[in-house]
Order: sequence, then structure tokens, then C-alpha cells
Amino acid sequence: MPGLTDCCPSTLPPVQSNCTTTGRYINVAGIKTYTTGFATSNRIVLLIYDIFGPAAQTLQGADRLAASLSSTVLVPDLLLGNYAQKSWFDGEPSEEAKQQQKAFWELSEPTSMAKTVTKLIKSYEDEEGKRNDGKEWAWASLGLCWGGKVTALASAGPNTLFKVSGQGHPSRLAREDAEAITIPHIVLAAPSDNKEGGVDVYSEVSKCDGREWVVETYSGMFHGWMAARANLDDKDNAREFERAYDQIANFFAENFSLELEC
Repeated sequence: MPGLTDCCPSTLPPVQSNCTTTGRYINVAGIKTYTTGFATSNRIVLLIYDIFGPAAQTLQGADRLAASLSSTVLVPDLLLGNYAQKSWFDGEPSEEAKQQQKAFWELSEPTSMAKTVTKLIKSYEDEEGKRNDGKEWAWASLGLCWGGKVTALASAGPNTLFKVSGQGHPSRLAREDAEAITIPHIVLAAPSDNKEGGVDVYSEVSKCDGREWVVETYSGMFHGWMAARANLDDKDNAREFERAYDQIANFFAENFSLELEC
């Protein structure tokens, strides 16, 4: 299969800690959504952020995917502004923080979010279809941490709306999720992400039934290196941030089933 197409850039600028994002915000299915890239492309990547929301690092990753694939990338604010707080993870949380965490996890329940993703995609297609001459769409999804769980659930079964999907520093990995994914899938993990052998399970499942998957651990990286916790002032993190998004872009390009229209 072809990789990155000829109309995609051969070089991309290095990631920067103070980079200005290039996209804009639109409303999709009542959800504020960051959009970047080629508005007329029939290839759409849905990037589902981690629990800390649409951080600048995550949006920079979205810009990089869009430029690499000559596609549109959407980052919907699925949590509606209600994000996890980094202070929750520093030592023993207060009772108030515990209540905030409880409310957050109820709001962010992945199965419900996967249904919201389906509604968002259909709403986008209905709206954009009015001015795109009825062309066929090819959707991909990249989920980070919590977003990886949402992506895995939305990638399951024969009726998934995605052609290809992936997870970056994933969480809540489960065998039943992996076995239910019916499309090409990529998992890029940090060593610490292999809790209860979850990454190992995905690696095992990837070898079954001719699946076209990639499961790779980025040694030396930490949970969150592609999203809000990324420290792009650190040269190792910046290098691996670039490598991860470029690897995902290549995997998506190889597995999109539609010829690019841009």
C-alpha cells in the first residue's frame, strides 16, 4: 500500500515548547472542536485527547498529523471543559479533590464517550456533506491515555466508522477491547503503560488472525509524553514526540482505504 502521498510535505518543522497552533475552532454536534489541516480533504483524523484536555502539546500533535497526511484533524472537547487536574496526582488528594475525581470519572465514562464519538462523526458528515459533492469519507482515530480507551471501544466490531485507529500511551487496556477491534491498529506505549500486562496483551492479539497492527514500546519515555505532560523543552521527549506522531501518520497513510482528495 502507498505511504505518505506525493502531495504531503517531505519535511516538517521541529516541535517547539512555545509553538503557536495553526487551527481554529468550530462547533460539531454542539461540541467545541479544534480543527486543523486541509478542510476539503476526504480523510479525517479524530484525535481524542488525554484527561487533561486540549493542551498545547496535543494540539501541536494534531497540527503535525494534519500536515503529514494532508488531511483534516479534529480535536473535539469531549469533556466540555471539565478536565482532570494535575494536582490530583501529587500525593494524597484532599476530600474535595476525591469528590472532584469521582465526578470526573463519571462524566468521562469511556463507553458513553464512544457513543458520543459516533454522533459527532455523523453530525460532521451531515453538515460537511452539504458542500463536499457527496464524496466518501475515510475516518481514523488516535486516542491518548483515556482517549485511547475511547478509541479502542469506537474501533470495535464490523460497523466501526474508522478505517484505521491507534493509541498513544494508552490506559485501561483490556483483552476484550483488543479482540473486538476489526481494523488496522497501532499502539505506542511507555514502559509504565504495561499495567497488568495490558500492552503485552495487545501485542499478543496483534499476531492473531492476520491483523495489520503495530504495538511498540518507546523505552525511556513516560506516560503522557505525546500529550499534556509532554516536556518539549527536553530534547529526548521532543525527539520521541516527533517520532511517535510521524510513525502514526505513516501507519494511518498506509491503511486509509481511500485515495486522497486534497
